Amino acid sequence: MAWRLTRHVLLIWLFTYIDVSHCGCGLAFPLLRSQKMSDHHHHPKDHMVFDDSKAEEYVKEQIVQSNAEHVVSCVKRYLKPGSDILDFGCGPGVAARKLAALSEVKSVLGADVSDGMLGQFEKLKEQEKEEVKAKLTSLKTSPNPVEELKPHVGTKDMVIISYVIGHLHPREAGYDVVKKVAACLKPGGHFILAEFKGGVPFHGEHGDGHEHNHGHEHNHGHEQGHGHGHGHGKGHGHGHEHAHDGHEVYHEDQLHDLLAQAGVTNTKTEMEYQFTMWKVDVDCIVISGVKQ
Repeated sequence: MAWRLTRHVLLIWLFTYIDVSHCGCGLAFPLLRSQKMSDHHHHPKDHMVFDDSKAEEYVKEQIVQSNAEHVVSCVKRYLKPGSDILDFGCGPGVAARKLAALSEVKSVLGADVSDGMLGQFEKLKEQEKEEVKAKLTSLKTSPNPVEELKPHVGTKDMVIISYVIGHLHPREAGYDVVKKVAACLKPGGHFILAEFKGGVPFHGEHGDGHEHNHGHEHNHGHEQGHGHGHGHGKGHGHGHEHAHDGHEVYHEDQLHDLLAQAGVTNTKTEMEYQFTMWKVDVDCIVISGVKQ
């Protein structure tokens, strides 16, 4: 019997069953499950539960590979010979392996809270050439990674966080994690932040008239970036929005502010793009900044 899901029901299924949270340059549909809404104001360690059993399936998703390529393309603009990189929320290391294959990169440390994702990171690392494998290391972190990151403070030329921040609750936890990761940068080091622009599309912000195929992608890259001079207020008139799964909604100016609060300056939008699954459009943005 033929059946049809309404857009609203489809979105709820898409972003709760498949889920959109985790990880870094694993990107896109990570399999990090938010806990029940009543838990959203607890300590950061209570905010997330990972479905480690899905890690092997996740790494096979084509959109994961594509999203990693977008982030890596932005990173490459700022690489210098001998670069040491932290990929925080690395997932299975899709972007980390791409970066380690570049001649300018000296090392890539992939940090993640998920044992399943780190298991895939190590498994896939072993399939790389020796010169790439030698550059890759992994780090198991807690959701509040103070102690784990201490040895790396001030040691990295580049740090990356991709599609992690929106799933940290309460909102202050996202600011706190960005500050901890930014502290790992050397002066003059670059921060690359990728996130859903305006959150996952539960609010009906995207029209129903798009007729794209599964996995279709639109690229609206800002090849030279454009500067932003935002202040340090967290609201910017948007308020603190939550999607139906509790995802923290960040608009473009709020993401710039997120970096500014962590002592990262000269922020600019590197790229905006959109991917579509089952006619559901998801807007993505990549932002960069420099640690002073």
